[in-house]
Amino acid sequence: MVTYWVAWCYDLLGIAAFVLGDYTEASSHLLESATQFESLDAPLGACHALVDLGLTLRLEGKLSDALNAYRKALRYQRDYRFTTESADTLDGIAAIAAALNRLDPAAKLSGAAAGWWETYQQEQWFPMPNDFQKSAASVRHRLGDRAWFEAYEAGRNLNSEQAVRLADEAVSALEEDLQRRSSGGPQA
Repeated sequence: MVTYWVAWCYDLLGIAAFVLGDYTEASSHLLESATQFESLDAPLGACHALVDLGLTLRLEGKLSDALNAYRKALRYQRDYRFTTESADTLDGIAAIAAALNRLDPAAKLSGAAAGWWETYQQEQWFPMPNDFQKSAASVRHRLGDRAWFEAYEAGRNLNSEQAVRLADEAVSALEEDLQRRSSGGPQA
C-alpha cells in the first residue's frame, strides 16, 4: 500500500542521491516519488518531486524529459496556485533555454525567478544556486549587458500568473526545438 510516508521516503532518497552526484539513481527515486504522490492525489508532494526530477534530469542531459517534468510541475503550480519551488522551476527552464542558445527566454525566465524569490521570500534549493548563477552569467555574457537587463527586468516584473504562462510557452518552444534537433531539422 502506497502511503504519503513512502512517497516522501522516495523523494528523500532521490535528494540524497542527487547530493551524492548519482543523478541516475536520483531520477529513479524522484520519478517513483512523483508517481506515488500522483496516485495518492497529493498535488503538493507530486509538484515537489517533479521539480526535483526536472532539475536532476537536466543535469543528466535529458532535456526533453526534464521539460516534461517541469511541464507537469507547472500544471500543479498553476492549478493549485503553489508558490513553493516555482522559482526553481523557472530557473531550471531558463537553464535549459540557455543550453539550447535561446538567450532572450533564458534571461526573462531568470528575471521571473528572481522576482519570484523576492515576492515570496523563498530559499533556493541548496545545491542549485551556483548552477543557476553560472547559467545566468553565461546568458548575460552572450546577450550583452543591455539586452540582458532588458529581458531580465521584463521577466522580473511579471506577476506569478504571467511568469507561469511564460514558463509554459518556453517549455513548448523548447520541446519543439529539441524535436527539430533530434530529427535533424533546421534550428529556429
